Amino acid sequence: MLTATTIAAIVLLVLLFVQWYRGVWSGRSAPHPPGPPGDFLIGNLRQMPSSYHWHTFAEWARKYGPVTYLNVAGQPILVINTQKAAIDLLEKRAAIYSDRPRLVMIELSGFAEATGFLRMGPKHRKHRKILAQALHPRVVERDYVPLQERVARQFAKS
Repeated sequence: MLTATTIAAIVLLVLLFVQWYRGVWSGRSAPHPPGPPGDFLIGNLRQMPSSYHWHTFAEWARKYGPVTYLNVAGQPILVINTQKAAIDLLEKRAAIYSDRPRLVMIELSGFAEATGFLRMGPKHRKHRKILAQALHPRVVERDYVPLQERVARQFAKS
């Protein structure tokens, strides 16, 4: 039978291994933008303000630049502090950085294949192409506007 001390030691060793493993593998990926140094295991959790986040983020922007990287208890956070950086990352390079998180409840509800919840990939591109063709301004003007006018007239008559 394991004592409480033994269980605590095993849990601590597992946590240390996980932290080491993350550090080894994250070191092989591309470097992150600059940001405040974090603590062991919890990252920048103690540095995250509970209110008025923008004051802290503005201070970090002056110190670390327009894009700041944080790791809060294993969750990576990228703080974009300027409009120029936001446009560059979210518009000009959207194909590289955009994706949706995995939503388990959506999958369990059976909506994982719905266009609005698809993750980036061939199926997402196919759905977007079909939607772009169906919602093109010329198609809308040609097909949907007359339909809306007809239905509006029917509604007004009733």
